[in-house]
Amino acid sequence: GINITEGASYCMVDNDKYMAVINAMDTKSYLFAMNETKLCIPLPDALYHRTSAASMYHNQYHRIITVGSLYSEYYDFNKDKTVLIHATPITRHAARRRPENIWYSALDPNIVYCASRSTELF
Repeated sequence: GINITEGASYCMVDNDKYMAVINAMDTKSYLFAMNETKLCIPLPDALYHRTSAASMYHNQYHRIITVGSLYSEYYDFNKDKTVLIHATPITRHAARRRPENIWYSALDPNIVYCASRSTELF
């Protein structure tokens, strides 16, 4: 069955026809149709479980990009494949980073930006 975990990230896909739900703490993701059909499409498993992730859909490349505190990856709809973008060495500070928002450059769609904050109290 479908299990949406606490801390999941969400993004709209394909001109708001679908909502992607990217689970936290496991590797599952789903697409939900935003019409009356109640259609749910499981996506292939991610390479790693996500913690504190943010997600976005890249219209030009048809990818869901997910940036987590330790791993960043994208799911390519055209290739039906998940690709690791970046793995952060596991340090005390990396594990406490929480991505807040991600977006791609209007000038170069290959560049993706991520704003994050620390969960540590100073």
